[in-house]
Amino acid sequence: MILHRNHRHSLFLLTSVLAIATLAGCGVQSSKSATPPPAHTGPTQSNHSSTIVEGDTQYAGSKNLAKWENLAKAHPRTWIDQIQAGRAAYSNDKPSQAVKYYKQAITANPHQGLAYNNLGNVYAHLLHNYNTAATYYQKATKVEPGYDYGWFNYSFAESQLGNVTKSEQIAKKALTVLPKTDPLYKYLQLLAQGKS
Repeated sequence: MILHRNHRHSLFLLTSVLAIATLAGCGVQSSKSATPPPAHTGPTQSNHSSTIVEGDTQYAGSKNLAKWENLAKAHPRTWIDQIQAGRAAYSNDKPSQAVKYYKQAITANPHQGLAYNNLGNVYAHLLHNYNTAATYYQKATKVEPGYDYGWFNYSFAESQLGNVTKSEQIAKKALTVLPKTDPLYKYLQLLAQGKS
C-alpha cells in the first residue's frame, strides 16, 4: 500500500496514540481497600474510580509482578487489584496471566470498560489476535459508552483486520458519544475518514 505524505503522517499519529493508549489505558493506581478512592481516570469523564498510571516501571520485573499478584490474591474481589496484577503480567510479557487477572477484574466489576479494553490489548499486542481483541474492545464500549480508549482501540482493531468500513462506522459512532474536547476525538475523526 502506498501512502501519501499526509496519510503517512496520519498513520504515524494513530500508531503513536495506540502506543500511548496501550500504556495509559492499561494501568490504575492500587487501592488496598475494597472501595477505591475517587479520582480522575485520565482523558474521559469515565465511571472509573481510580487513577491511570503511565509507564510500567512499577510493573516491570519479577519482583513487581510477584508484588501485584500477591495483592490480587489477597483481594480477589477488588477489581483494581486484579487490573494491577494484569498490568504487571502484561508488562512482563505474560499474556496468559494477564488474561486471567483481567477476567477476574471483569468478574469483580463487569460494569467498567478498563478490564475489557486491557484484555483487548493483551490479544492485540501480545497475542496478535485482532479478532478477539476487537470483541473485547467492543464490550468495553458497550459497558461504558464514554470510554474513549475502548472506542479508539475497537475502531483501530477493525482497521487492522481490513474492515475499513466497519472501522469508520465505529469511529463515527464514537464521535457521537464522546465530547469534542476528548483527547482522542481528533484521532477518531481520522479513523472515521478511513485514515488508519
